[in-house]
Amino acid sequence: DDFDGAAKRVKMSKAKIIDALAAYIRTIEPGRAKKPWPESIAGRKVFDRLNCVKCHRGQYLTDDKKHPTHFEPKRGVPNAHAWFKTPTLRNLTYTAPYTHKGRAKTLAEVIDNFYPPLKLGATDRANLLAYLSELSSDKPYAEVN
Repeated sequence: DDFDGAAKRVKMSKAKIIDALAAYIRTIEPGRAKKPWPESIAGRKVFDRLNCVKCHRGQYLTDDKKHPTHFEPKRGVPNAHAWFKTPTLRNLTYTAPYTHKGRAKTLAEVIDNFYPPLKLGATDRANLLAYLSELSSDKPYAEVN
């Protein structure tokens, strides 16, 4: 059956069905690492210190609000950032390329090109990358049963 047929059978609008599916999907929690590595524990501290939790918080590490982007500001125009909904950080390693325009091929590129600059030392940068990588399950969404 197609979507229109299903909507008529259950006597719900397409919008209501989509809302129900979205609500269900938000309840699915991706897998977690069994025991975090010391580097990722240190990376979580970097994440907190940088106040990333201001926007990336809760079970899905998103506040679901629109904020100015922290990547690629318009050149020469102060505070002229585009606004985008905060993305989840869950299963982050499966969602490349990154940024709203897909210009960062790796998480390291996102960190290195963040605006304003994060000013991280090599150890903090590596630890933050370790933490972000551990937010992904062992398999991408499509493969998780």
